[in-house]
Amino acid sequence: MECVILCGGQSARMGQEKARLPWQGREIVDVLAERLAGIGRVSLSVAFPGQLAGKPYPRLSDAVPGAGPLGGICAALAAGGDPEDEVFIAACDMPFLTAETVLSLSAALPAEGDAAVPLGPDGWRHPLCAVYRRRAGRVFQEQLEAGRFRLRDALDRLSIAYIPADRLPGGAAVLTNLNTAAAYQTACLAARRHREGNDG
Repeated sequence: MECVILCGGQSARMGQEKARLPWQGREIVDVLAERLAGIGRVSLSVAFPGQLAGKPYPRLSDAVPGAGPLGGICAALAAGGDPEDEVFIAACDMPFLTAETVLSLSAALPAEGDAAVPLGPDGWRHPLCAVYRRRAGRVFQEQLEAGRFRLRDALDRLSIAYIPADRLPGGAAVLTNLNTAAAYQTACLAARRHREGNDG
């Protein structure tokens, strides 16, 4: 399975590039890539070719600038391979994501399904922490070409297994993302408390 980390967002609400946020003494994208490397090849989806230069991972550039996550998903699923191949796609700002999360989603993907997507406790779909078959890229590409960038429109056209968060290793916490500085500080505090609890 290939794992693609989406790093091309504008990070407007955060105020800085989210892929480079400090986490556990390193940049968060490096922490996530290391966790996912045991599953398969890790690639970074970037907004432009020079973004995150120097990182030791292949980079996939968005074909259509400004298309948001849809552009990154299209690039990830079109990167080659069998249409039945599985590709895990995640946002770069998910500090509690683990390899076990990915393997659980993969195990829940039916043979005839296009994707396995988590459902949060509030019923919110999480397409940026999901396992897709490469064949699903056709639907995303059609929307990209039509200028319709809403991910949820594409999800409605796919055969998706929705997995409640409480069935994932780590529960709903693994779906935490860092959209704002406040969310980042809250996640840092939660991680520190967890470490202190384990040390005790």
